[in-house]
Amino acid sequence: MDRFLVRKRAADATGGSALNGTKVFEEPAKKLCSTTLDDPQTVISWNVNGLVVQLRNNWSLIKTFLESEQPDVLCLQEVRLPAAGPKGCKRADGQKRRRGEAKCDSAQEKADWDVVQKTLISTFAGGYTFHWSLADWKYSGTLMMIRRGLAFSRMEFTRPSLLQHQGHRDVADDTCHPEGRVIFVSFKTFDLLATYSPNNGNDAAAFERRRAWDAAMKQEVATRTRPLIWIGDLNVAADRVDVTHPEWFLQQCYQGEPEDMRGQPGFTKGERVRFQEILSEGKLVDSFRHLHPVEDVPPALGPFFTWRGHPPVHQAVARYHGKGMRIDYALVAQELLPRLSACDILGSGADRNGFLGSDHCPLRLSMAKLEAEKEVLLPDGVAVEPGVFGLRIVGLASPAPGEGPEALALSSFADIRLTASQQLLRSRSSVGLPTVGWKENWRMTSAKIRVPGYHSPMRRAVASVLLIASAAGLKKGESGAEDVLFIGNSYTFYWNLPQSVSAMAESQNISMRARQSTASSANLAEHWKAERQLQTMERLRSQNFSRVVLQDHSLGALEAPKRMMHYGQLFASEIQKRGAKVYLFMCRSMKGIGFHQLRTWARAFNPSMQQTVTAQYRALADQTGARLVPVGLAWQLARERKPGFPLYEADQSHPSPLGTYLTACVFYGVFFGSVLVGSLPHRLTSTDIYGEKIYLNLQSEDDALFCQQVAQVTLQGLQPILPGHSIVVPLDKVTRLCELPEDEMLDLWRATCQTEQELRKQLGSTASNWAVFDGWFAGQPVPHAHVHVVPRKAKDLEKNDQVYVALEQWTPSPRGISETPPAIEWPEDEVRKKRTSDEMAAEAQGYRMAMPGLGSFPEEQAFASHRIPGSHLFYASKSGLSVALVNLKPLVPGHVLVVPRRSVPRMEDLSEEEFDDLFRSVRLVQAALEQVHGAEASRLGIQDGVDAGQSVPHVHVHILPIPSRKGAL
Repeated sequence: MDRFLVRKRAADATGGSALNGTKVFEEPAKKLCSTTLDDPQTVISWNVNGLVVQLRNNWSLIKTFLESEQPDVLCLQEVRLPAAGPKGCKRADGQKRRRGEAKCDSAQEKADWDVVQKTLISTFAGGYTFHWSLADWKYSGTLMMIRRGLAFSRMEFTRPSLLQHQGHRDVADDTCHPEGRVIFVSFKTFDLLATYSPNNGNDAAAFERRRAWDAAMKQEVATRTRPLIWIGDLNVAADRVDVTHPEWFLQQCYQGEPEDMRGQPGFTKGERVRFQEILSEGKLVDSFRHLHPVEDVPPALGPFFTWRGHPPVHQAVARYHGKGMRIDYALVAQELLPRLSACDILGSGADRNGFLGSDHCPLRLSMAKLEAEKEVLLPDGVAVEPGVFGLRIVGLASPAPGEGPEALALSSFADIRLTASQQLLRSRSSVGLPTVGWKENWRMTSAKIRVPGYHSPMRRAVASVLLIASAAGLKKGESGAEDVLFIGNSYTFYWNLPQSVSAMAESQNISMRARQSTASSANLAEHWKAERQLQTMERLRSQNFSRVVLQDHSLGALEAPKRMMHYGQLFASEIQKRGAKVYLFMCRSMKGIGFHQLRTWARAFNPSMQQTVTAQYRALADQTGARLVPVGLAWQLARERKPGFPLYEADQSHPSPLGTYLTACVFYGVFFGSVLVGSLPHRLTSTDIYGEKIYLNLQSEDDALFCQQVAQVTLQGLQPILPGHSIVVPLDKVTRLCELPEDEMLDLWRATCQTEQELRKQLGSTASNWAVFDGWFAGQPVPHAHVHVVPRKAKDLEKNDQVYVALEQWTPSPRGISETPPAIEWPEDEVRKKRTSDEMAAEAQGYRMAMPGLGSFPEEQAFASHRIPGSHLFYASKSGLSVALVNLKPLVPGHVLVVPRRSVPRMEDLSEEEFDDLFRSVRLVQAALEQVHGAEASRLGIQDGVDAGQSVPHVHVHILPIPSRKGAL
């Protein structure tokens, strides 16, 4: 190409230069653009280790990378193009150079520049302006490409502080760094400084040169007047966790004096100390480490190091092969942290995957756009009270007699609502528990079981069975390890999803071995037919798996639903034939080209696409009996709750580490029954073949907790403490039982009794616990009265008291999302001493004075085989069917029992008249005791049967008034 054409230059409207046949370069000088200023949101930095070499050898990779990433700003270091200058100019001869223009004097220089022109410039000049800062010779040098239309107010090629140091000042032109190491740009709200910092070297002159650079940059950042982002190859590993082998690196290279210069350049003590001083003085934050904190050296093969040693290409041994350093940074001013979205290292592994031919990989910084504050409209079902998370849970109204399950009407539980698309398990439970399918710990299947159930005459109560059995320490663990096979594509293998689920399980002492058969973009048909060298069927038939996860191509549910259904059914049949459980990895649908299932939610979510995807997966689940893993709905909820939550990689398709963490939480909850909010680690680890710890996924505690909460809510929040655990709620939203009219109160208890009986028929349970947390201070998690029914069997829990602990911890929303009721400090059993008869009689006498309309008291009351003296009774119903008595060892002041006069062991043994009278009596006694003790809440408990912890085989209701002051017990 004609040299004159490639060297002519003129500024375009944005202060950059363009290739239009004549314009390519800009002289390094201060520039002022005339268009509206803006800020870049995505900045990528990459040390290319010789631009021409990489363009010759790896142009296809580089082109694909840039077209995929489309950064607003691209900063390249070590481009190694000599700057143009006077004819015959030589290195360091003091002559002025045109550092924005490449030298093309020799045939080799022309050939090199021709490569740049025909690849990088000809392809991207239409979308970017090019800004060069070059050295005297084929060394160092930087390039900044800025997206066209992204305006800036100033561009410089050195910094004032550097001019004070001879080695960093161009004596012929003080507007440039002599080695082209600096490009400085002012955007709308922050400055961007891109540098290629000098290597520390191995001799005194190099040490002093780097020391001078650090001193200048420290002064530069300390005196800044605007928010700053400093990005580039800074040639220093800040800490021990920023190199793969700390002790080894300390033993390399220079080992003389001074001591703080010993070790690998970039990892000497002196450099690291000065780097920390720069961060402190400049109030700058290492964005990658801020977002990806670690305590120990992360795994050497992971995406944690930006520089990697050469593999043994031309020799048998390469000393640095398999070793790496993190020496490329994006430093962000502290005041910009609220806008920091992500910082990612885009390469990994000893073989330099993603390095594009260089020894450095790209580093991507993502910043949120600065927008004016605006009112956020919450989606349906998200509560507006401070600290309350939006939940999607519901009780369903009973169908009228004779109506089918499709006649269900939506109801509410407190302010919690569930739309049809959010009924993850398609529960048909209601007053009569119509059409519920149970299989494998209460998971919905296509086999429907008709439950006659209880049809409330008034239709004022709702019974909802909780379909997912919890594994939160209540069920006895099964022996042996879980062997799980994940069948899918890149959305499965990105960021170690199978291993992350396994790590979560291991953290809870659940042994799980995760295996995978995956290939990028693979669909189930390719897995079934063993195409693309996939060996899925061979693995499935040769190994024994307890669970198998199926994931179709990300567009399968939308573009090839018949194919997905056909091969999904084939796989499910094969898997179930081998005794394993089938799970469907349900992705998410967003607006984007072709409504790609994993596209960004950025501007306009299209609900119909999610409904289509969900319906397709549910149809497959219904036909196969597979369990859905509703990852897509969890992502939807996360994005609704936290717009901009960084779940995606830069391609806006694949999950980021945070996205994979959320996905793993959902899988854990589905596999093991509960997400265990607050108990799963935020740093997921495993061990390599040598037993060394490796990090799979590292998240902040806050982000990890949010993901756990979202996963728990997605999985219905209403998590059972034991199989069959149900709640019965009044259709009218009332906070306390006393707010219900008497007929509706009795209807609630009748529905509770019938619910217990129907669950017993289905489960073969032998007893049940009933419990009411009546009021906030009693531990009521939501302001809607409800009764717990927990079916029990002999020895289902190691200690019976576990059921009460679990009920206290139960909430429709994971604790930490909604405001938590104050904890009650129960007295230890050894503190509860038996009282004397006189003490009990005195208490009973006091209560009698507070009880209105008492009936006649018997001289003694039978309590199974025990005889209770009449002096210990304080209430007798006018019908003579019920009495109330004080407790021998009360848990709290006012802890009493209400019992039927007739001695029967179970609730079902009572007549209708006795049953109604018992709960009318409970209502009256509770109100009186709350008044006496100044309580605003009460606990009600019933142990219906020996296996529920009933110590005396005589029906009795515990009433425990709870005062409104913490610790008042």
